[in-house]
Amino acid sequence: VLTGGGTPLKPNEPLNVYLFALFNENQKPGLTSERNYGLFYPDEEKVYDIPFTLKDLESGHSTPANGSKTQLPSSPPGQTWCVASGEAVEQKLQAGLDYACGEGGADCRPI
Repeated sequence: VLTGGGTPLKPNEPLNVYLFALFNENQKPGLTSERNYGLFYPDEEKVYDIPFTLKDLESGHSTPANGSKTQLPSSPPGQTWCVASGEAVEQKLQAGLDYACGEGGADCRPI
């Protein structure tokens, strides 16, 4: 977008860009993923490590995104928990725990 180089299929063509959400909408009801389409957190920190200026693009780096921030669901603390299936293989169980304790916003501290 910044270089005006177009896309691989249409090099040197103008590129029109539509931003769906500038900020994450952490108060929006629904799935966690629906609240996290924005480019910035509400405190204006970047969600993704994307160069937003020509200077950042030319230098090959931009301000790092804060990967540790998680937009938590609006349920009160202690109201979300997980129950593992007895048939779950270890790899699937770990993937489920990683989601629940991260993006899912579950309280995964020891009981």
